[in-house]
Amino acid sequence: MNKLIFAFFTFLVVSGCATTYQKTGFTGGHEAEHLEGNIYRIYFGGNGYTTRETVQTYWLYKCAEYTIEKGFDGFEILSNIQLTKHIPVEEFFLPESDVKIQQAQMVFIPVDSMPKPQIEADIKMMKSPLNGEPPKVFDAKKLKEALEPFVTGEKCDMGNICKHVHKYIHPEGKFSDSL
Repeated sequence: MNKLIFAFFTFLVVSGCATTYQKTGFTGGHEAEHLEGNIYRIYFGGNGYTTRETVQTYWLYKCAEYTIEKGFDGFEILSNIQLTKHIPVEEFFLPESDVKIQQAQMVFIPVDSMPKPQIEADIKMMKSPLNGEPPKVFDAKKLKEALEPFVTGEKCDMGNICKHVHKYIHPEGKFSDSL
């Protein structure tokens, strides 16, 4: 009986947090499927507590990780997906004014019908030299290094990736070191 109660409480604790970077399981995760040649379909799905930012970060990380595992240098996103380009609200102002745009906060209420963010898209793995730049073409090693601190580091809000500027999905040189 005690094992059953322990299992139930463990389930409640695990199911009350965002999906972690893991192979697809009960609470979500990643998958990779070979389609043909050097084209793969990569998937990452979260649970109702997982933010879109977390899903995107884990999806990009899986793309980079899998590209390196397969012996390639980079990848191109073939599917028509929109990557989130979160930039702190302090950087946005109304035209010709000092009034800042306020950012809304999302509140998650745990119910069965909660949205479960996911990204599934096809990528083409490539050898160097890579033709193109983010947000469509990525150097896998550079991207993996940029995402590593977010994937393995401290998490925020129910185990999600902490909000950050997505410098890695912008062309190189878009952000100066002085920012």
